[in-house]
Amino acid sequence: LFHCQFHCGYGSITKPGFWDTRLSGGPIVEQATHMLDLCRYLVGEVDLNSIQADSLGANEGEISELHALQKGCEDGIPMEHRMPRITQAMWRFENGARGSLVHTIQSHDSDVDAEIKVYADGWMAHLKHMYSRCPVLKIKQGDNPNVEKFAFPLEYVDANTTEITQLHEQDPYFWEVGVFLDAVQKKDPSCIQSLYDDAFATYQLTWAVRRKAEGV
Repeated sequence: LFHCQFHCGYGSITKPGFWDTRLSGGPIVEQATHMLDLCRYLVGEVDLNSIQADSLGANEGEISELHALQKGCEDGIPMEHRMPRITQAMWRFENGARGSLVHTIQSHDSDVDAEIKVYADGWMAHLKHMYSRCPVLKIKQGDNPNVEKFAFPLEYVDANTTEITQLHEQDPYFWEVGVFLDAVQKKDPSCIQSLYDDAFATYQLTWAVRRKAEGV
């Protein structure tokens, strides 16, 4: 079983293109694409015909109101093209495993709360705080009551000097760009985990979830 959550802090998002699904593609295509990309990488391909999804649109009354939305962000955007506030989906992988996703636009700050949980017989992995300065991975195996915990800080603070050292080897953005540049310079794409065809398959998956959530 694969489950992922992406809770978006919207208080500082002022780009008009983000709030118009005609421009951004909507929350699944624009943001949750990273979660769905990881689900394919970790578990396998999704049976697109098995997808079930639902969303809370911007036109569903008081429950859809975003009270911390910056002034003017949705001005001029037709109601049907405004960002859904909640999207939830579930599906079946081609190998028989099951998956689910929850995306929300609800936090008044600028933080992103994202996590992934993977369950199998006698095994659990939970990666949380994915967009923080210190993501945490918890693993439980078999009948061992102890949960292993691994932290991946992006910076180290010297207790004596308070000097901050950036740990680039654990910064996913730094690592991602570095691998891409190495591949270009060496003309060797073997180190790139997701080539164009693979990325396009994730893009197809995000649109399949969006269309189901919209009832198309």
